[in-house]
Amino acid sequence: MLSNTNSLIGYWVLDSDPERAHKIGEFYLRFTSEGLLQEGNQNKWRIYVLSFRYWIDGDLIATICPPNPRTELTPFSIAEDGKLTLSYGNYDTVWAKSDKKYFFESMNIWDPGILFERQTDYMSLLDSKPQGYQIERALRLDISPQILINTEALWKSWKYSRAAFASFHLDDFQHILNQGVLIDDDDNEDRTLLSYLAEDGHTEAVRLMLDHGAEINHLDIYPLTALDGAIAAKRTDTVVLLRERGAKLASELD
Repeated sequence: MLSNTNSLIGYWVLDSDPERAHKIGEFYLRFTSEGLLQEGNQNKWRIYVLSFRYWIDGDLIATICPPNPRTELTPFSIAEDGKLTLSYGNYDTVWAKSDKKYFFESMNIWDPGILFERQTDYMSLLDSKPQGYQIERALRLDISPQILINTEALWKSWKYSRAAFASFHLDDFQHILNQGVLIDDDDNEDRTLLSYLAEDGHTEAVRLMLDHGAEINHLDIYPLTALDGAIAAKRTDTVVLLRERGAKLASELD
């Protein structure tokens, strides 16, 4: 299954990361000749490592990470200076060779859990039974618990796209939307999914959210709108769409 992997095998450290302001600590990769790929990061408390399988498909790295059954294809290239470029969605990352064997053999490795959304089979959530908190909240909102299940799956589909070696899958996103969701559900910063999608530049997903009735000028706690986020992240196409649909900056709201 593996081919032409000699240039990848070994340890890599993140060399530049201009787009991912949420980075914590240093990021490392390890490719083995047996088809194991380990991706992780460290901070001053712990080391987090996630392992999954990989193989090469032309100029793409194919990866699969159980329990998610999806195979992802990540473009890569190696420059003359030996640095590795990986394309994740809307941005590229650059990696340099490193001697980090001890990092992956550390006794301080911690189970990554929900930190690595790549492990989430978000589509299977649509068939899950409602949890107690979902039933209670659905009663308060006078809606079906299934709406909250679908909404969680929708959030997970976006979070999945932010994980390493994962993609945003618009078809999945549209299918979940069509099942019925709490469109303006927000998090502990009062941010709705529309805001995050705009910031990440998922223009077609933003269009779908608006077509399903999402509040275009929702304010979070900062306070900022989806348009504020898209402009700050320089998502030109998304900004154009939002403006066409009547979006405003927080400073423009009454």
